[in-house]
Amino acid sequence: MENTKSLFTEKQVSVAAFLGGPIPPGILIYKNLARLDKIKEAYVVLAATLIFTLGLLYTLIAIPDELYNNIPSQLIPTIVGLIVWALYHFLLSHYVKDSLEAGSNSESNWKVAGFTILGIVIYLLMAFIVGFSQPPFPGEKMVFNGNEIYYNDRTSKEDVQKVADVLYEFEYFSDGYESIAKVETWPYGYELTLPIVQDYWNDPAVVNDIQILKELLKERLQKDVTIILEDYELNGDTIVKRF
Repeated sequence: MENTKSLFTEKQVSVAAFLGGPIPPGILIYKNLARLDKIKEAYVVLAATLIFTLGLLYTLIAIPDELYNNIPSQLIPTIVGLIVWALYHFLLSHYVKDSLEAGSNSESNWKVAGFTILGIVIYLLMAFIVGFSQPPFPGEKMVFNGNEIYYNDRTSKEDVQKVADVLYEFEYFSDGYESIAKVETWPYGYELTLPIVQDYWNDPAVVNDIQILKELLKERLQKDVTIILEDYELNGDTIVKRF
């Protein structure tokens, strides 16, 4: 009996990997294996895809921003594409080739596009969940009625308390609205990072308030203070402005 199953080709899977990251090719390889009646292998690929994606996301989060921002934008998609191509080429291509020669058809590019979009959506959802589960800043933290200050190992708890007092006086902290901040102590002084939406960075009133806050902190801490405003672009990159 002629085999009429449609399969995703090596080229289609590689393009899906390059355009959509690790999940789309994982879906396509899973589909191929399932259609070739290799159900156990299909589920192994699906599980491995999810584990690899989670590992990739946690690795990207762990990379310092200054290093991550220097990584070429196409490096990670290229690496993922090469890994997928190698796995497909050496583990699956001969099965697909034999099936195509036996009468199977190549799957349509429209389905490739659909599964690529689905894979991207799943990846973004996983990235959101992983990102949401991570603390906003590294280091230890002190909590003040729901407000959090993260600090590095050079910063004393007494100095964290002083910063919290100033932030309460300045009404950045309040008991009715939870906010976060990060304070770091360096030989040249302190750095206070505040997550504030970029749209407000150049507002004259906000700039004036930041300068007032900077002087208050300098007076309490008896050292120079640099205030850093932080926000995120749609692609996840961190952007900052220093005062």
